[in-house]
Amino acid sequence: MATLAFMQSPVGDRIEKTLSDQRLRFFGREGMADTVVVVAIDERALDVLGSWPWPRSRMGQFIDRLGTRHQPAGIILDMVLPPEVPQEQDAALASVLGRSDFPPVIVGQLLVDNPRRKGVYQSVDMLGARPPSRVYSGHLGVSPGLSDAVAGIGHINAVVDPDGVVRRMAPLLCTEQACSLNLGLAYFSSMLGAPPWTLTRGRTWQTAWRLHPVGGEAMAVPLGEDLTLAIPWRPTSPHVYVSAADVWAGQMPPDLLKNRIVLVGGYALGLGDRIQGPYGEVPGVEAHARFIAALLAGTFTRIPRHAAGWLALIVALQTVLLLAFRNRHWPLVAMGLSASLFWLIGNAALYRMEWALPISFPLLYPPLLALLLLLAHLSLSRRALQQGLTAYLPAPLVARLARGEEPDRKVAWTTVLYADIVGYSVVSRSLPPEKVAYWGNAGVDLAISEIEAHGGHIDNVAGDGFLVYWREGSPREQAEQAIEAAAAIRRNLPALNQQLRAQGLPPLDMGIGLHAGPLIAGSFGREKRRYTVLGEVANIAHRIERQTRRLPHRLLVSAEVAKSQRHYPTHSLGFHKLIDGTAAIELHWVDFPSLAT
Repeated sequence: MATLAFMQSPVGDRIEKTLSDQRLRFFGREGMADTVVVVAIDERALDVLGSWPWPRSRMGQFIDRLGTRHQPAGIILDMVLPPEVPQEQDAALASVLGRSDFPPVIVGQLLVDNPRRKGVYQSVDMLGARPPSRVYSGHLGVSPGLSDAVAGIGHINAVVDPDGVVRRMAPLLCTEQACSLNLGLAYFSSMLGAPPWTLTRGRTWQTAWRLHPVGGEAMAVPLGEDLTLAIPWRPTSPHVYVSAADVWAGQMPPDLLKNRIVLVGGYALGLGDRIQGPYGEVPGVEAHARFIAALLAGTFTRIPRHAAGWLALIVALQTVLLLAFRNRHWPLVAMGLSASLFWLIGNAALYRMEWALPISFPLLYPPLLALLLLLAHLSLSRRALQQGLTAYLPAPLVARLARGEEPDRKVAWTTVLYADIVGYSVVSRSLPPEKVAYWGNAGVDLAISEIEAHGGHIDNVAGDGFLVYWREGSPREQAEQAIEAAAAIRRNLPALNQQLRAQGLPPLDMGIGLHAGPLIAGSFGREKRRYTVLGEVANIAHRIERQTRRLPHRLLVSAEVAKSQRHYPTHSLGFHKLIDGTAAIELHWVDFPSLAT
């Protein structure tokens, strides 16, 4: 989802456009470039014929020389000839354009986003539903004195992407009243006798829309959902450019323009008729030349109607493929790069067949997903390792090791609990080893779960006994947490024993001893290190637990623990000598209401 959101962002859109431009550069197909010739109104033409705009009488003379001397198949003027000129000027130009022996002449009109309507707007008859395209509110059309003399009128609006580049063209645009073909289609429509046109939905394997004259579906123009198509740009123009000055002076080979479609448009920088293409600035007339050449050759790039569905299927296949390798690091990386490379090759092959699918998402998605799966696997492995270590080491120690920190040695007040299963040796001699293990683990698991629930840290588990300590908090907090954990263990033993009896196993009992005092904790050893607590406090806690076999209580605490806490009543059992050669210590039993002795 993050990758998809990124590709839909302005940065992602820019990446897609850049990759599409390079795909067009290397894999796009050229149209019939030799059929179209551009007559450029360049700086030499302005020097010879005068500054722009030329008087229409001079425009008539220029078009007369172009059509009479060179006999082109048609003349397309990439310009608007609006009203507000002297009537005699229009008449002079109309006398040339209206001659029956003259090649058809197509002129431009401009659709605008304001309600002004200047000049004659020529529309095309559309059959069927109104196209779902952008609607303009006004137009700049042809002077009324010329509208009947020209063979056709088409719009010259450009489609500009947010980055200012013209990559697409709209063969059909509409005002609120009617629709207009662009210059190239207006020429072909005039050749067909100006038939009505229609816009139909493409089939599953076709583009979203198809624009064609009624009865002429074979020459349908494939359009996307936005009713545009890609202009077949290249880094250099394939079309022949000649200067209007050479046409005027008659300094051209006589057959250069014969039976060819001639586009007349601005080329000089000062005319403002230049656009930004994918590979740099080009004259606007070049876009019309490329459209006409592609229309004649039938080499338009087509976007499948269900491109999103095909793209989703491709991405789903990439996802399944990568998930199959999610637990294998290097194969996962290799598969991510391979899936990206396969898509690049496949996309280029489809483009050579004139089908265009988005390129960036399936190209960038596999390596990003592979990286994400790799990081997720490493994270899960790290977490599993930490969880495994926590079963053997205290959680704070595991956290420090995960951060790469060396555990320091520190003396602090510590409350220690030592617990041991009573009668373990006797039971182990009467049961098979696997049942002994199950029986003993049941007791240890019960104890550890209660200890961890009450904030204790497991230092060591050795068979039927284990050592636990509390170092955080005040001595009172430690003592009360330790007593609560011990009481919870004793309280839950009857329920555990009921389960053991149901499986034919003997009941289990556990002795617990608690002591508190200053204790050092840290990492000890040289090559093989071990984190543990060392000191007399832990030894005495073990000795206190051994007294539970002799005294009538299975939970015994030292006087230090009894005096540190304030929550539970305790009763002294007198002084007891735990270790030979050392002083006797006072032991207490805890008067816990629900505690079984």
